[in-house]
Amino acid sequence: DFPYGLRPRSRHVLEHDVFSMFPPGDINPNRSCGITRTCGGGVNTATGNNTVKNHTVHMLLLPYVDQAGLYEQLNMDAATGKSRHGLNAGALAGTAAEQAANGALIQTVIPGFLCPSDPSGNIPYEQGDNNHYHTNGPAGTTNYLPCGGSRGWGDSQSYMYGYTATWHHRLPDQRLVLDHGVFGHNGAAKIAQVTDGTSNTAAFGEARQDRSSADSRPGIEGSHRAAWGAYTWVSNFIVVHPNGNVNHINNHRYHLNQGRDKSPLRLRHHGGTASSAHEGGAHFLMADGGVKFLSETLDHNLYCLINYSRDNEQLGDF
Repeated sequence: DFPYGLRPRSRHVLEHDVFSMFPPGDINPNRSCGITRTCGGGVNTATGNNTVKNHTVHMLLLPYVDQAGLYEQLNMDAATGKSRHGLNAGALAGTAAEQAANGALIQTVIPGFLCPSDPSGNIPYEQGDNNHYHTNGPAGTTNYLPCGGSRGWGDSQSYMYGYTATWHHRLPDQRLVLDHGVFGHNGAAKIAQVTDGTSNTAAFGEARQDRSSADSRPGIEGSHRAAWGAYTWVSNFIVVHPNGNVNHINNHRYHLNQGRDKSPLRLRHHGGTASSAHEGGAHFLMADGGVKFLSETLDHNLYCLINYSRDNEQLGDF
C-alpha cells in the first residue's frame, strides 16, 4: 500500500546510503503567522536564512520513485509553495516566472504517492486561506507523510529538527521523553541517531486526504490536505503532541484515526494526524524500511513512543 520507493528495503533506504542521512522533512518552510503572532518579516526562524522555498521531502525522493525526469525539471532554487505571508514579505525564493514554472510541475499527479483506498483519488488540491500556506495553483496530493515526532510544523525555532536544546514532551502516563521524530524542518536523522531501533520507529505514515464523510471513515477537515510539492504547514507531517493531562484534547486529536475534536459533529481528522480509509488503523513505514499496520486502538503512550526516534523508552508489543 506504500509507493514503490517506500517499500521495504527500497530506494528510500538507498537515499540514506547515498547521503548518510534521510532527506530533510522540508526545506526552508515559511511560517503561519496566525491571529496573535507577528510575522517578523514573514520568515520562519526555522528556515536558517531569509529565503522561503516550501520544498518537501517528497520532492527529494522523486528520483527514487521513478520520477527522475520530473525532479530534473524542478528549480530547487525557487519556491514551490506560495505562502501568503512569505509572498507579502517578498521572501519567496526565485522570480515570479520560476515560481510559476515550479507551480505547474507540482500539479503532476503521482499515483505512487496516493493510497488506492482513499476516496479522494487524484483530485488536485488548492489551498489559499490567509492563515495557512497555499499551493501555487492546483497541486498533486500525497497520502504518505514523514513522521516528525512533536516537531515538523511549529513556527518557532524549537520545532526545527537540528534545534540543540533539550526538548521534551510529557506522556499521559507522566513519562518525560525526548520528542524528536525521524524528520523535521531542514533536517532529518541518520540511522545511527534512531536510538530506539529502526524497526521500532515510524518514518512515514498514512494520512487520508479525502474531505468528504460519505463512508464510515471521516475525511480530513477543512483545508488541511497535503501537497507532495508544497509545504502546507500542519498537513505535511505526521505529528504527536501528548500531554500529561490524560483528558487533554491533544491526546485524542493526534492519535491514529481520531477526529479534530471529540464532538460527533466534528469527526474529521486534523492536519498532522495519521489516518486512513482502512478499517481499524493505518500503514506506517518504519525506519528500517519495513511496513507495519498500526491499530487505532493502540495505547496512546505507545503510539507516541513509536513516533519518537530517540526517547530511549522500552516499547511493548504493537
